[in-house]
Amino acid sequence: MLPNLLIHYQKKKITLIFFITLLIVISYSNTLDCSWHLDDFANIVNNNKLHLNDLKVTSLINCFFARPSEDNQQYQFDQDTTVKKTTGVNKFYRPVSCLTLGMNWYFSNDNVTLYHVTNIIFHILTAIILFFTILLLFETPKIVGKYEENKLFIAFFSTILWALNPIQTQAITYIVQRMALLATMFYILSIFFYIKGRLCLKKNMSLLFYFLCFISFLLSIGSKENTAILPFTLLLIEFCFFQSIDLKNKINLAIILFTVVLFISIAGFIIRWDTNIFFKGYSSRDFTLIERLLTESRVIMLYLSLIFYPVSSRFSIQHDIIISKNLFYPITTLFSIIAIFIIVGISLYKIKKKPLIAFAILFYFINHIIESTILPLELIFEHRNYLPSLFLFLPVSIILKKGMDLFKTKTKIYKWMYVFIVFLIFMFSMGTYTRNMVWKDELTLWKDAILTAPKSLRAYGMLGVTLLDEGKIGEAVHYFMKIYVDTLIKEGTFESMRSFIEASDNDLPPHQVFYRRGLVLESVNGFSQAIQQYNIALAIEPNYFDAHNHIASIYSRYNHTSKALIHFYECIRIRPDLICSYQNLSMFMISQGRFQDAIKYLNEALKIDPYNALSYANWGVFYLKQKKFNDAYIYLNKALELDSNLNIAKENLKIIQSKIK
Repeated sequence: MLPNLLIHYQKKKITLIFFITLLIVISYSNTLDCSWHLDDFANIVNNNKLHLNDLKVTSLINCFFARPSEDNQQYQFDQDTTVKKTTGVNKFYRPVSCLTLGMNWYFSNDNVTLYHVTNIIFHILTAIILFFTILLLFETPKIVGKYEENKLFIAFFSTILWALNPIQTQAITYIVQRMALLATMFYILSIFFYIKGRLCLKKNMSLLFYFLCFISFLLSIGSKENTAILPFTLLLIEFCFFQSIDLKNKINLAIILFTVVLFISIAGFIIRWDTNIFFKGYSSRDFTLIERLLTESRVIMLYLSLIFYPVSSRFSIQHDIIISKNLFYPITTLFSIIAIFIIVGISLYKIKKKPLIAFAILFYFINHIIESTILPLELIFEHRNYLPSLFLFLPVSIILKKGMDLFKTKTKIYKWMYVFIVFLIFMFSMGTYTRNMVWKDELTLWKDAILTAPKSLRAYGMLGVTLLDEGKIGEAVHYFMKIYVDTLIKEGTFESMRSFIEASDNDLPPHQVFYRRGLVLESVNGFSQAIQQYNIALAIEPNYFDAHNHIASIYSRYNHTSKALIHFYECIRIRPDLICSYQNLSMFMISQGRFQDAIKYLNEALKIDPYNALSYANWGVFYLKQKKFNDAYIYLNKALELDSNLNIAKENLKIIQSKIK
């Protein structure tokens, strides 16, 4: 390229980068005061390990172990609408993302503005890297020279449609999705360096680019684990832009496959794959592995419709998704699977003649493999498209530019096509700006969610919790009523429905109404629904002893140790004078084999009432579990002396007698 032309070309690139930056800033200018939402609380606001007070090396490294778990999260509804808490644990967790969040906390604590500014900056950087990566693709052996006059337009238009698409708002405005942002930024940077390395003629420089590719890959994995798929993307790039499809170059192919295996091994070491987590994940879901795979085919098609028909009202933090039970229920499952096979099949067939278009489509599906196939994650979240959709507007831009070239001699049509392009960019920008208004606070977010997903119990539950936080108990009860009427209808028990209505009609305080509904559901073995009711009662009245007591009882029955203990301890804190608080906790400790802990609570129970038969029976069980039959016999007999009808004492005495025989 001649010097003058090169200077002109560089100026054009700088101008286009300026417009990309400007349009993104305008589209996200109304997000700077958007509040915290959902996982923001567990991962950032209540996560002490991210709360940097200094920039010492030890403090920074501490951020690498800021994995949230079950005690530091605000009350919120899980997929099954259970209100839950979470707490932080000392585990290695997404160190790159956590470090940036920790740095934000150091400079602004829980003021959201800096977090949003940082997210927007990362989004701009990702868009710029994407722009340069697309330009690099035009320099690859199979593409070079084909789009020489149009490559700036195609790169710019593809990038801007991706960057301004309203579907990206969840990844950018939802602060905790910094993880998806950073992962994608380093992912595309890794691709950029890989292509640079492949195109570089100097061996030393080529090795440097490969090294930078590898470092970027590690940083992407350190931001979020879904980027472990990168080796397969690099393999796709090889086949689309460098290697011949007939695979004659066996040495290069062997090197590429070895690199893929190496990258995957390193990713596996960093992530530390845990098959137990995989199987445990499905135990807490209301769908099976097969059902998830079937359902995700429809979710993928929904994602594509949202990307290419991005009307703001179609987006939501929550979607109504019917679980696919088989290929024919719902019938759209079969249609979606067929559509995906056709799209992928055509892309593979055209990979030689139309490598750019084939690459963009296959890239989308490959990068949905981790989050949209077998892992027991929730079924749908819009931010999962932030990475897969990177190149998705390449085919659109190529086809549009070819259409424009056909009408280049027809001035009016050509001008109107430019007007259409400007209008399309404007509509994407406005759609993003409008969608960001929904993220203003929890109230706007969940009010929008129930409009988009009127069947989502989680949306109603979260809106109810938000209203409770604002002291609007009457409105909150209205939305909670919606949840639990639907739940009881699903139970199909007329008696429980009648009791539910009676509980609603009684002139009781709201927390007691929900507690009574919990009792009804517990009586018909609707334990998870009962916990939901009790948790709502606690959201209204946190010191409600009876609700804590029943939740502890249910969790202990199903061996959820940490959750049960939280509520047992709350019972003692709220009513330290009640003997049952100590009796229940001591028996739970015995059942867990924590005998030293049990002694403390067994003694406390006897201090409150030295003549309580159940307390002596519990001591009997304590010794029986340790096979100290003589001591057990003494305490169980003492219990029967105080209460001759105490079944627990009678049953355990029979066990001792059978053991002695």
